Amino acid sequence: MAQEPYLQPMIGGANVSSVKVDGEVVPGAQSLSIRWERERRNIYELGSELRRGVDFGSLHIVGSIAVQTHFPKLDDLMLAEPDQVKSFQLLVELKKGGTAVRTLAFDHCYLERKEFAIDRNGVGLTTYIFTATKMRET
Repeated sequence: MAQEPYLQPMIGGANVSSVKVDGEVVPGAQSLSIRWERERRNIYELGSELRRGVDFGSLHIVGSIAVQTHFPKLDDLMLAEPDQVKSFQLLVELKKGGTAVRTLAFDHCYLERKEFAIDRNGVGLTTYIFTATKMRET
C-alpha cells in the first residue's frame, strides 16, 4: 500500500526553504509546524462510564507559522470583519542546500488565532495558527 504524501519523511533546510501566502514570500519566517487531527468521539453504554467503542470523523489539518515581528497580509486576514473573511493558500518550498526537495500546497486555509511574544533580546515573534482543507504535493 502506497503512503500518502503527508506520511512520507521530509528533509529540508529551514534557513533556505520558503513559505508563501497567496504567492507572496513571508519574510522573517522562522518555523512552520503542521499536524493532522482526526475527529473522534467515545461511545458509552447507557449507565456505564467505560468506553465501548469509538466513532471517527473527518481528518483535518492544523498548522502554525512563526514569523519574526509580523506579516501584514496575515494580520489583515486575521482582523477582517466576519463577512469579509477570506481563505488563503500556503505554499512551502522545502529546499536542501538551495535545491528544491519538495513543494507542499495547503489549500483553503483560514486563520484561527494570532499569538505574539518577545524574548529578552527584544526580538518579536508572531505565530499565526491556521486550518487547511487539504495538503497536496505540487
